[in-house]
Amino acid sequence: MKLRDATLAAHAGIPEPRSEIAPHTQPLYQTSVYDFPSIDSSLPALAGKGGYVYGRNGLPNSDALARAVAALEGAEAGVATSSGMAAVTAVTLALCSAGDRAVIQSDAYGGTPAVFRRDFERLGIETVCVDAYDVQAVAAALPGAKLLLVESISNPLLRRVDLAALSVHCRDAGTALLVDNTFATPLGCRPLEHGADGVLHSATKFLGGHHDLLAGAFVGPRALVEATRGVITRMGLHASPMNAWLAVRGIRTLEVRMRRAWENAAELAKRLAADPRVSTVYSTENCALVSFDVGSYDAAERMVASLSLITFSPSLGGVTTTLSHCATSSHRALSDKERGALGIGPGMLRLSVGVENIEDLWNDLSRAG
Repeated sequence: MKLRDATLAAHAGIPEPRSEIAPHTQPLYQTSVYDFPSIDSSLPALAGKGGYVYGRNGLPNSDALARAVAALEGAEAGVATSSGMAAVTAVTLALCSAGDRAVIQSDAYGGTPAVFRRDFERLGIETVCVDAYDVQAVAAALPGAKLLLVESISNPLLRRVDLAALSVHCRDAGTALLVDNTFATPLGCRPLEHGADGVLHSATKFLGGHHDLLAGAFVGPRALVEATRGVITRMGLHASPMNAWLAVRGIRTLEVRMRRAWENAAELAKRLAADPRVSTVYSTENCALVSFDVGSYDAAERMVASLSLITFSPSLGGVTTTLSHCATSSHRALSDKERGALGIGPGMLRLSVGVENIEDLWNDLSRAG
């Protein structure tokens, strides 16, 4: 039976297979190692053929998170990681070796170009940044590239790439199309349905939804997931039991949280666009982020300092509304020139909209600064 979004989310992480002792939610397996009655009985788990033996090789809670994200994305398989950047690292190393080339979206989250330029390039993996909204420019950069990494909704300008068009060129070039779907969530976009080869998430954000965990996920075809899992196991990048358990708990309310946050974000974007203090507003449909420019660092600082309900928090995705300053948080790894080229000025703020009453949120914003 094909289940709909709200049902898939609400039933996330149900233990599989069910046993005679059937807890309604999966227990927290707070253990690093599992015991066996004999050497022979441990061999399948040690060979990765079922069961659990050691936390670095995988855990029931991280597998539950992987199953939940794979189900929501319509993927064949998945693996949970210690963070979103751990997922980026693992799949990149699964696909690329020294001498290979990776193509990434030029206006992606600042941590993404940072890890490619500062770490992967030291390993001999060439990095090419490209305007992902210019399909022909992407096509020209793809021949010989092992992967193209883009965001379904960009951070922080909230622009959408044409995944279907990019996937055609990736197939022609033999390049894996990887999509960071953190901002859209599987409720707003399912990249695999548009031709992507794999999907990444920072489960720390909307999937977990409560600012109380750090985790990531990669989902896609089984062969690519298993290659990625090998890197995760060797490098110790699996999600911890507690973080995975919290993420699954968060996913169970994903649909109701996101619907409310999307409604709030759309209304705040409309009101901010009419606010004389704001020069530009960036928003998109079915997205809980709104970015806006107040013109200068000083104006941004005044607004942040005078808020009482909305907190200044350099992250996103929780049930409460938070504000961050893009130049000093998400994109601080870039130079002033690089941020300027992307349109990220010193007065740009990114609002991660929660589930509060819209009038309370607007009262706080309208009085700020």
